[in-house]
Formats: sequence, structure tokens, C-alpha cells
Amino acid sequence: MDQSRIQYFIAHLVISAVVVGGLLWLILSYWYPTPLASATGIYQIILILACVDIVIGPILSFIVYNKAKKTLKFDLLCIIVIQVMATTYGFYSIAQARPAWIVFTIDRFELVKNNEIAKADQTVLPEFRFAPWLGPKFIGAQRAGNLAEAQMNEFMRGLSLSQMPERYVPIEKIYTEIKKKAYTYQDLLKYNSTFEVNELKIKYPHFNAWLPLQANAEDKVVLFNKDSITEFKIVDLRPWH
Repeated sequence: MDQSRIQYFIAHLVISAVVVGGLLWLILSYWYPTPLASATGIYQIILILACVDIVIGPILSFIVYNKAKKTLKFDLLCIIVIQVMATTYGFYSIAQARPAWIVFTIDRFELVKNNEIAKADQTVLPEFRFAPWLGPKFIGAQRAGNLAEAQMNEFMRGLSLSQMPERYVPIEKIYTEIKKKAYTYQDLLKYNSTFEVNELKIKYPHFNAWLPLQANAEDKVVLFNKDSITEFKIVDLRPWH
């Protein structure tokens, strides 16, 4: 077998792995930190991205590589261009669908992705006009007017309260509502094993309350300290059946 073909294949594979590894580190460290990756169901898209870059690209290069071919450079360039385009598109899609806000609404938190937010206008507070790039932030959303009017407005716009940036407020403004709706660790035992809950108590002893986190693929649990509410932690437990 042509040694140069093997060398090119290995070089292409290593470069692809390094590039994809860097992108995955960014994606999973900032945009989809554990357990938000499973909450959003992003693993399937990540797997496709990794397969295209790390597997298909180098394999195609290995297949077409032949030093005797006059069109070798052109063939390899085409493969690289297609690979870069596929990676760019996949990365862009993941970025657009990244978790932007963890919004408290009425009795739970809701995970809102960047591409689910209604367009911001001048009524939106400055800090909520653009989705954060370094991971989702905890905020609140308040209804305007009475419940019936607010629900009709949401229905007419085809949006939930958590998708309306003009209703966003800093999390500090709704601490009272969060405390009223908070559950205890004992409530987690209805939907999770005793071992899982006890392990959680040992790992996070400063938390004593929780609320559900509603997501599009798998719902999670948000832990916090009911007495201070200065820190939140999303954990991979079930808030309901």
C-alpha cells in the first residue's frame, strides 16, 4: 500500500480530530454544560458532526488519494471544502439552538433556546436584548395584566411567557415567588431513588430546595438554597413522571 496515502490519511484524521475536539469542548463546556446536553437532545447532532469530520472526511481522502492522479489536489481540495462547509453549518446550527435563558415562570424553570426567543424591541431591558454566548443565565419572566389577558396574549402570539424577552426580569426580582414554589428534597423521592437523592445531599450540602426545569428533550431539576437563593445548580434528576 502507498505509504504516502496512509500518512495523508493519518494527518487528515488528526487535524480533523483536533478541530472537532476543540469545537466540542466549546459546545459542551459553555453552551450545553452537563446535563443540558441531554435536556436538549443535542447529542445526536454532535454525533453527526463528529462522524462527518472525523470519519467521513479522512476516509474519503484515503479512498481518492493516488499520487498518480492528475486531479489529486483538486479532489482533496473538494473533500476539504465540503468537510469545512458541513462543519460550519453544523456548528452554526448548534450555536443558534444553544440554551440562552433558564426562565422562572409561575411554578417552574423553563429552558429557552436562542432560536425560540421572540425578536427583542425597545421595551426589552438592555441586558436581555441579546442571548448570552457563554452559557445560559437564570432569569425570571412576569406576566402583564391579569392572568386571562396574559394567556390570551401568549395564545395570539403563539409564544409562551418564557419566550417573550419584554417580560424578562432579573432573577433577584422574583426571589419571593421562587421561595413560595420551592420543593424539598423529600419531594424528589417520589420520582428518584433514595440513593440518588442522598448522593445529591452529600454532593451539594448547601442546597435545600429545588424546582423543575422544563426542557424540550428531557426535564431536569434545579437546586438552590431557599434561604438565600444566590446560586443555582441543574442536576440530572426527574422532577416528575
